[in-house]
Amino acid sequence: EPYTDFLLSNIEEDFDTAKTIMLLTFLLYWIWRIMVFGIHASTQLNSLVCFGVTTLIFTEAVFNIGPALRLLPIPVVT
Repeated sequence: EPYTDFLLSNIEEDFDTAKTIMLLTFLLYWIWRIMVFGIHASTQLNSLVCFGVTTLIFTEAVFNIGPALRLLPIPVVT
C-alpha cells in the first residue's frame, strides 16, 4: 500500500535512491533528445511538435515532482 499519493515518493519507497536518480536522469535525457530532434527537424511543423511535446513532458514532470520535493505548494482538492 503506497504511503503517499506522489509518484516520485512511491518510486523511492519501492526502489532505492540510485534507481530514482537514474529515472530522473533518464527523464532529463529524454527531454533533451526531443529538443535536439526539434532543432534538427526538417520542417517547422515537426519542430513545433517536438517543442510542444517537450514542454508538456517538462511541465508535467515539474508539477508532479515539485510538490514531492516540497519545491511547490501541494494543491488541495476538496
